[in-house]
Amino acid sequence: LLISHDHPDHLDFSTLTAIDLNGCVALVPLGVGALIKSKIRSIQIQEAGWYQKYNTPGSDIEIYLIPAKHWSMRNLLDVNKTLWGGFIIKGKNTVLFISGDTAYSPHFKEIKNTFDKIDICLMTVGAYKPKDIMSWQHLSPEEAVRAFNDLGGRIFIPVHYGTFDLSEEPYDEPVEILESLFNSRKGDDRKLQVLNVGEEFYL
Repeated sequence: LLISHDHPDHLDFSTLTAIDLNGCVALVPLGVGALIKSKIRSIQIQEAGWYQKYNTPGSDIEIYLIPAKHWSMRNLLDVNKTLWGGFIIKGKNTVLFISGDTAYSPHFKEIKNTFDKIDICLMTVGAYKPKDIMSWQHLSPEEAVRAFNDLGGRIFIPVHYGTFDLSEEPYDEPVEILESLFNSRKGDDRKLQVLNVGEEFYL
């Protein structure tokens, strides 16, 4: 179970208690483990800082926490007391990038330089309006494509839109912008893969 940070739309305890966590290990940023354990004592927790690798014995994959430009808070007294981030999942042949909540910054190029090959990118593309409030913490669709280019990804999967009503853009606007941006690419084999809520994508 990958949890990018402690904001309630990413760490919801009613959701966690509704699913089967038997044998599950939650991979979280530094400080988030104590919060989860305060509500769900039975769950196993691993914490990591940026660029640290989680322990996945007996598995063919490696999972790393990576930087993001964001913040954390559960109440007025714990602002930025825990870390936030995204994830890299390295398989034998495929590398998956999960942005987590983030604004645009040079960390995307830094991640590319650290991991070299990145195939599939799950990019947050929602909650970007009004710009003066949202731009320091979330990607717009245009910024997400810029970050995707920085990462050198092959498949762009948009996430973090059309579910929670967090901002002022219409729920379908992010995908409309992305489709326009990708349709304008000439001679480019990188592609946009839009998934319906609950749809599975096989690697």
